[in-house]
Amino acid sequence: MIMLRSPRSLVTSMTVTMVALLLGYAYFQTFHGHGTMWELPRFHFYVITPTLFALAVSAAAVGWTGIRLRDMNVLMLALAILSLTGFFLIHGLSTPGFIIADQHHLAGVAS
Repeated sequence: MIMLRSPRSLVTSMTVTMVALLLGYAYFQTFHGHGTMWELPRFHFYVITPTLFALAVSAAAVGWTGIRLRDMNVLMLALAILSLTGFFLIHGLSTPGFIIADQHHLAGVAS
């Protein structure tokens, strides 16, 4: 795990992340018909679900770190993020037409 030790390294890592995200966005803008390429439910399922799954894995890693360091503040932060992520992961997975065939109100209730 990389420890950021100075404000300069923090700014550098944020700049690299921002440039990577902007390059990814520019890449997706090159597709013909990019505005109509993703319908709302497809976009919702394929973007929200993996993002929240990655956040759940990250929160679990932070929680494990809090346990190892015996730092209750870090552990409580990880548990809070994990609980919120769980609800929104249910929201993403219950997008109508993917895993659940019928249009139930589970997505709305979970959000």
